[in-house]
Amino acid sequence: MKKTAIFILIVSSFMLSACVAMLGFRPATIQGEGKYDVMVLVPAGKFIMGSDPEDEKRGIMVGIDEQPQREVKVEAFYIDKYEATNAQYQRFTEATGNKTPYDYKNRQYPEGEGDWPVSHIDWYDAKAYCSWVGKRLPTEIEWEKAARGTDGRIYPWGDEYDADKLNTRDWNKRKVDRVKVGSFPSGASPYGALDMGGSVWEWTEDWYEAYPGSAIKGRVDFGKTYKIARGGAWNSTGADLARSNMRYTYLPDQSYHCFIGVRCVKDVK
Repeated sequence: MKKTAIFILIVSSFMLSACVAMLGFRPATIQGEGKYDVMVLVPAGKFIMGSDPEDEKRGIMVGIDEQPQREVKVEAFYIDKYEATNAQYQRFTEATGNKTPYDYKNRQYPEGEGDWPVSHIDWYDAKAYCSWVGKRLPTEIEWEKAARGTDGRIYPWGDEYDADKLNTRDWNKRKVDRVKVGSFPSGASPYGALDMGGSVWEWTEDWYEAYPGSAIKGRVDFGKTYKIARGGAWNSTGADLARSNMRYTYLPDQSYHCFIGVRCVKDVK
């Protein structure tokens, strides 16, 4: 009887440990119904955010609003592997009656561009889209960690700019515009997110504010006026605008730009 009780205790302990392990398990990717409805996991933990002034000695642009560089802790979250496409966004406008992007005709995206990243959307459109699909806009902190990982790299793939790893003007001299999402797999972020450099700028949740400990004082454009977009776009020139730590500002109601899109995130429950 004593041996039986010990055996039952051991089995029970094993099963409890297995349950705890399962509760803590998070798949690296989540596949939805559509081809591009995929999310990748960004684990909890610290990462290096912002720019190091020493990078200027290596010829890398360092924005004063990207300083001071600091270590930031982030909870785990999922982020879309791909930028939202025209086909995905059109389903949203059809279901909600939300206004369509400027380049749509008769509420339809341009022919042959269903797999292209949606653009011509303002911050309010982007936020509404993410909410409709059961997600939300990323914070600036979340976006930067998803793009650069934990080691302070300058671009999603590393510290050296490579025009063949993203769609910017340097690459698209052979092209002229946006291209299908996911066209640059070699430019993936450490977590597998694609096109976080180039393609289209991506709206984030945050207003444009100084970083904690910033030396900037009295800047008139800080405050609840501009929203932050990240990542660079197909018409960006050179390596600077595609940096993962680059901050760019737009008025939240600006929707006429052909180079701003959206990528959503979701909390880990």
